[in-house]
Amino acid sequence: MRQFYIYLLAVLLVFPTLPVSSTPARAAEFRDWILTMKSSRKGPFSSIRWYCNDGEILPPKAYACSPHGGGHQHGELSDKVLILHENGYWIANLLAGFDARKSLERADFIDWYNQLLIEKYLIAADHGWILSKARFYRGAIQEEDERAGARVLLTTLAGKPEWIGLRYPALRIGVQLLAHGGDSASVQKIRHLSTALAEQDPGFNKLRTKIHATLDSGDADRVRAYAQKADDPQLRADYLQLADAIDRVLQSRPMSVLLAQNAKVFGAVPRLAERLR
Repeated sequence: MRQFYIYLLAVLLVFPTLPVSSTPARAAEFRDWILTMKSSRKGPFSSIRWYCNDGEILPPKAYACSPHGGGHQHGELSDKVLILHENGYWIANLLAGFDARKSLERADFIDWYNQLLIEKYLIAADHGWILSKARFYRGAIQEEDERAGARVLLTTLAGKPEWIGLRYPALRIGVQLLAHGGDSASVQKIRHLSTALAEQDPGFNKLRTKIHATLDSGDADRVRAYAQKADDPQLRADYLQLADAIDRVLQSRPMSVLLAQNAKVFGAVPRLAERLR
């Protein structure tokens, strides 16, 4: 954990966040809102919506955005989160459908990026932080969409000279904190297994939602703990199979494999691709 504090401090020293103007009373009110989000089943969200590519926002039903050029389903930010955004507090950041060009043109992009990293650190270090309960809120976060958006963000930054120069520390921290790997067949298998188990055992639905939304290394232990409650030996064995699959997906891969894969991604930057190879 200590090294993350050092990394984050380095980012903020090189790229300080913009000053936020709020009275002590207002700041205390905002702090109370955060504490409420941490204990709320919906966290920073008010409902689930489809956000279509043509700008339409629709209720959550299957394939709602199909007539609108596709889109992404995720949580709708609550009014309090929007007020926090207006005051410069960038929390509940979702990367699904990330628009790199539009985002990088923002005057406050560096500040937003800094706060994005701080939030990801808090989520990892503080049991989900404002998502503590919302990780189990079905549909609020689509892990595959968040990974895809993070990958667009990071690869776009890596293609800009200043981000592999002066701002490289900030890019490196982003790579560490933002899940951005491809949606592999193994991850799909985990989702299928967890869904099948939830169909057999409705009590597993809460954990299934967590696995689908924010898969992390602790989920294997959560599944094993849940398996101990299963009376059916076959069901218990299936839970342990799921836990083993989670361990395999999240284990570290050899650096040579990762470098070779990323060399292909950065084909648009020949010098970087060659150095990775």
